[in-house]
Amino acid sequence: MIKTAPLSPELRPNLGAFGTETDRRLVLLLFAILAASLYMLHVELVSTFLQGMFTDCLQKSFNHPGLNLNAMAPDGLLQTCSIVPERWQTLGMLVGLFVLLSLGLLVYWLFPRLKILWNNLMPLEHYRQAVIVRGNERIHIVEFLEDVRATYIPWVQLRYVTNRKEAKQKLPSVFSGPGQLYLFVPFHTVMLFQQDTMAFRAGVLHELAHCYHKDSQKVYFARAMTLVFALVILLPFLVFMLWSLIVVPTSLTPLVKIEFVCSQFWGVLVMMGLIWLLYRSVLRSREAAADVQASYWAGTDTALAEALQRLNRGRRSWWQVLRSSYPDERELNVQQPERLFRLRPWEALATGIAASLSLPTFYFTVLTLSSALNLSTISLPALIFLGIIGSLFLCLLVVIVVGQMIWRAMLLVKLQGGKHLVGTGRLGLYLALGFVLGFLFSLQFTPFLIYYYLNWQIVLVYFGPWLLALALILAGFCRWLALLAGVWLEVIESRRMARRVSAVNLVVASIVLATVMAGVAFLCLITLGYLFPQGIDYHALLRPITLQANDIRVFYGIISQWLAFGLLPLPGVVFILIVLWAMPLFSWFWYRRQRSTNHYGWGLADRGPTTLERPSVHNPFQLGLLGETSLVLGVFFCALFLLFHQISLAVVSVEQLYPYTFALVVVPLVIAALWQGGLAALLYWETDGQRFINGLVGAFLLGVVIAIGCFFVYRLFGGALGYPVAGDQFWIFCWQVLAWGSIGTYALLLGFKGWQRAKSLFVSNSLETASQPVVDQLDRRAESRVRDRRRRWRWLWLVSVLLIIIALLLPRYVSKQAPTAMAFTGIVKDGDFEVPVVPIGSFNEYSAGQTFSAWTVAAGSVDLVDNQYWRSGHGKHSMDMDGNSAGALYQDLPTNIGGTYILSFELAANPECGDAVKTLQIWWGGKLLDQIQVSSHGYNNQQMGWHNSLSYATHTAMNVKFPYIVQATATKTRLEFISLTPGYCGAVIDLVSAVETSTV
Repeated sequence: MIKTAPLSPELRPNLGAFGTETDRRLVLLLFAILAASLYMLHVELVSTFLQGMFTDCLQKSFNHPGLNLNAMAPDGLLQTCSIVPERWQTLGMLVGLFVLLSLGLLVYWLFPRLKILWNNLMPLEHYRQAVIVRGNERIHIVEFLEDVRATYIPWVQLRYVTNRKEAKQKLPSVFSGPGQLYLFVPFHTVMLFQQDTMAFRAGVLHELAHCYHKDSQKVYFARAMTLVFALVILLPFLVFMLWSLIVVPTSLTPLVKIEFVCSQFWGVLVMMGLIWLLYRSVLRSREAAADVQASYWAGTDTALAEALQRLNRGRRSWWQVLRSSYPDERELNVQQPERLFRLRPWEALATGIAASLSLPTFYFTVLTLSSALNLSTISLPALIFLGIIGSLFLCLLVVIVVGQMIWRAMLLVKLQGGKHLVGTGRLGLYLALGFVLGFLFSLQFTPFLIYYYLNWQIVLVYFGPWLLALALILAGFCRWLALLAGVWLEVIESRRMARRVSAVNLVVASIVLATVMAGVAFLCLITLGYLFPQGIDYHALLRPITLQANDIRVFYGIISQWLAFGLLPLPGVVFILIVLWAMPLFSWFWYRRQRSTNHYGWGLADRGPTTLERPSVHNPFQLGLLGETSLVLGVFFCALFLLFHQISLAVVSVEQLYPYTFALVVVPLVIAALWQGGLAALLYWETDGQRFINGLVGAFLLGVVIAIGCFFVYRLFGGALGYPVAGDQFWIFCWQVLAWGSIGTYALLLGFKGWQRAKSLFVSNSLETASQPVVDQLDRRAESRVRDRRRRWRWLWLVSVLLIIIALLLPRYVSKQAPTAMAFTGIVKDGDFEVPVVPIGSFNEYSAGQTFSAWTVAAGSVDLVDNQYWRSGHGKHSMDMDGNSAGALYQDLPTNIGGTYILSFELAANPECGDAVKTLQIWWGGKLLDQIQVSSHGYNNQQMGWHNSLSYATHTAMNVKFPYIVQATATKTRLEFISLTPGYCGAVIDLVSAVETSTV
C-alpha cells in the first residue's frame, strides 16, 4: 500500500495511465486459462493410446532379429521410440489450443447477437413513449443519450437497445461484440428516465465509463474464453479422468489408480480456483474504475453519489468480496481515487502461484516441441536455451503484471509530490511466496518423461536456498523497477514521449527479470533431475525420507557455482544490465533537453495544461568527477589485481592453487562488486545526494575500467587458475565484473541512502530551512572536499604506478617453490586432458566428429569432467568414455618405425550409475591391445579408486605383457580407447602416456 497523503481534489490521476487494473488482471486470467489448458491436454494426450505406441515400439525393437543391442545404446532406443508419440502429442496440444482460441473468438463474435435474440431486445428508437419535456421541447431518450455520449466519448459509436417487457435487470449495461458496442437500457430504467432524469444520467455515465476504458470488450472476451475453456477443455478432462479411473483396464490396484487421478486433479483444482477468483477480480476492477471515471465527469453532481450510496452495502467480509462481481466500499473509491493505484500484494501472490503452477507444463511443452521437430541432437547449450525459453513465458507474465502495478503506483507518488514508493520490497516477497505456494500446490514436476513427486523435505531442504535467493532477487528487482520508473517520470515531460519511452524501459527491465528468473527456474528443474534420476514415489508424500548429507553438500555446491558462473555471466544478461546502467544517463540528457516543459499533464484525467512544478536541480550531472574517480579507482584495482596474479603464480604452483580456484575467482569478483558499490555511495555523498544517477553511472564506468584492465592483465601475462580465468575464456570474468557490480552497487547505494535517511531523523540539516550563512558554509565545505579529493587522487595514481612496477619485476626476484611435477606423457599430447577449459564442478560433452586439443571423438560421445565434479587421477580433468552413449576416442601419435614404447594410463569407473562393471578396449595401430574391466563398487565421486594400467590385473588376457610394451610400424600410430558400456556411465581414464624406451 502507498503511504502518502491523499490527492488534492483538483489533481485527478488518469486511470488509464500505463493501462488499467482490468488490463493487468485480464492478462493474468488469460494466462491461467492457457496454462490450465496445456496441462489438461498434456494429461489427456499421454493416455493409453500414446503409451501403447511407445510400448509397442520398444517391444518391436527388442524382438527385431536384425537389431544389434550392443551397438545401439538404450537411450538412443528410447529416443527413437518416443519421437512419434511426442509428435502426436505436440500436434494434439497445438490443435487443442487452436480450437480453444477459435471457439473463444467465435463466441465473442456471437455473444451480442445471441443476447439480442435471447432477451428479445429491440432498438430504443422504437420506444416512442420515452420522452421528457423541458419547457416547450420534447426530448427523446435516444437524443438524451447521444448528447451525453457526444460530451464525454465522441469517438465511440453506440447502439441503444431495450427489452419489450419488464425483466429482472433494472440497471443499464454495456455489452460488446467485435467492432460494435451496445447500451442496454432496461424497461425499468426507461421509466426512471421520465421520473428522475439526473439519476438516470448518473447510471448512463457509469456505463459510458466502461466504453471509455474499453472494459466491455475485455470482459466479454474473458467471459467467452472462460466459457469455452469450461466446455471444451475442463469438461472433457473430467470425463477422461473418470473414464481412466473406472473403465480403463490396468494392472494397477484401485487405490493406486485413485492416487494417480487425485494427483492429476489436485493441480487442476487449484488452477480452477485461481481462474474463478481472477475472473471475479476482473469484474470488480472494471466496476471500480467506472465509478471513479463517472465521478470525474459528474463533478459535484449528487445523483451519482446517491446511487453509489444505495449500492454500497458497507464493508463486507473477504469471502463475500471474492464471490461478488462488484467492489467493496464503492463510495470510498470515488472519494479516494488513489486507491486504484495501490500496490496489491495479493495480485503478486496470485501471479507467483500461477507462474509456478504452470512452470512444469510450459517447460515440458518446449522440450516436447523440440523433440517433435527432430531437434533432439542439438548441443547442450541449445537445450538449456530451449529450457529458458519455456520459462520466459512465465517470467514475462510476472513483469507485465507486477511491473505495470509499480509504474502506476510510482506515477501516483509523483503526482502527490513524493519521491519514494513504499512497499515494493514487500511486493517482491509476496511474489516469491506465491512461487513457493505454487510449488507446494502442484506437488509434481514433469521436466522430462518422468513424473517427480515432491516431498515437503525436498522443497524445504533442497529448494530452500533457491527460494530464498529468488525472494531476495524479486524484492530487489521490484525496488529497482520503482527507482527506474521514478527516474523516467522525472525527466519525461511530453505526453507522447512518455508512453513510448516508458514502454521501452518496461520491456528492457522485463527482459532482465525474465532472464534471471528463467535461469533460476530452469536450474531448479535440472538439479531436481540430477538428484533423483529414478523419480520419487508418490507415497513419499505420506512418510519421511532420508536426506543424505553428502547429496545435500554436492547439491549446494553445484547450484552455487551454476548461479555464480552459469547465470550471471550470460552475455545477454550483462548486455541488458549495461542498458539498465545507461538508463539514468539517458534520463539526464532528456531532462536537460525537456526541462523547460515541466509537467505531468498526461498523467492527469483532465489532460489539460495543468503543470506540476518541481524544484530545479543545480548541476545534476558531474561528468568530470565521474570520469576522474572511476579511472583512478579502476587503475588502482587493476594494479592490485596484477600484483595478486603475479604473486600467486610466482610463489605458489598451479597444482597447489587449483583446489582454491573457486575462491580465487569469487574473491576478486566480490571485491570488484564492493568497489563499485563503494564508489557509487561516495559519489552520491560527494554530490550531496542531489542526483542518484551520479553514483550509478560512476559505478558502471568503474566496472568497465576494471573489466578492461583485468582482461589485459590475463591476456598479457597469462592465466592458469582454471575456469573462467584462463586464456581466451577470461572474457567471461569481465562480464561477471559488470554483473556482480550491479548487485553490489544496488545493495550499497540503497544502504547508504537508508543510513542518510536514518541520520536525518536525528540530525536536521535541511537546506530549505537553513539560513544563508549555513548555505555558504556548506558551499565552502564542498569546495574543500574537491581539493582534498584531487590531493588523494594524486597519491592514488602514484601508488598504482608503484604497484604495477613491483608486479612486473616480481617474477625476476622471487623464485617459485618446488612445484608438483607436471605430467610427462611422452608423445601423447594433452594426455592428462587439461585442455580445453571445463566449468568448475561440471563437464564438457563432445560427440562423434568433434575435436578438442589433440583428441578426436570417433563414435558416440565422451565427457571431459572437472576435478570438482569428481576427483581426477591427475591434474584438473579426467575423461569419462560414456557421454550420452558409449564413446570412442583416438589420437594419432608421431612414432618412429620400429620404435618401442611404454603405454600407460590411469583407470577408474563412473560411480553414478550403481555398482556396474565398465568395459574398455585399448587399440594400438589398428589392432586390439587389451580389453579391461573396472568396477565402481565401493567408490564415489570423492574416492574414485584410480588404478594405474601398469599394475592393473582385472583384464581379459590377450597375450599382453605388463606393462604395455608396444611397437610402432609407421610414422603415425593411432592410439584409441573404445567403451563397450552402454548408457551414461563408463570407464574413466586420465594421464595417458606413451614413452619411447630410449627416453625412459
